[in-house]
Amino acid sequence: MNAAVYYDADSEDLNDALALANLNATAIDDLAIDNTTIRDADVLVVELGHGALRQLREIIRIEESFGLPVILVAATEHLALIENSGARAEFVLLPLDPVEFRIRVRRMVTEEPGEELLTFKDLELNPLNYQATLAGEPMDLTYME
Repeated sequence: MNAAVYYDADSEDLNDALALANLNATAIDDLAIDNTTIRDADVLVVELGHGALRQLREIIRIEESFGLPVILVAATEHLALIENSGARAEFVLLPLDPVEFRIRVRRMVTEEPGEELLTFKDLELNPLNYQATLAGEPMDLTYME
């Protein structure tokens, strides 16, 4: 599995965690949306540091554009920024636990069973979230309908 890794500082702990997670890591210098290494990656790993707010904004653009799983390596002082950023990224806190990192990465990239949609002509029902559409328009139904 390929990972694009944005380092804040050369971190031996992060390198150990990447190796334990069996990730082929490629270091990147920026989080630009046109970075081909990011586009080719299976997961993006970002070590938050100075400029964390800017980094989180770039991560949101990447998530929206590619749907790429992102895991943040963050200090406790970054938690408020992460919470309020709107990013859907997973995170681990410093000091980094390589086993926790591996577990979180595996859960992020493991395919979950897709939503089972029931379809009849123009009607679509999603029994997992109790939503329905008719001719592409959402239907306003009560729980028991």
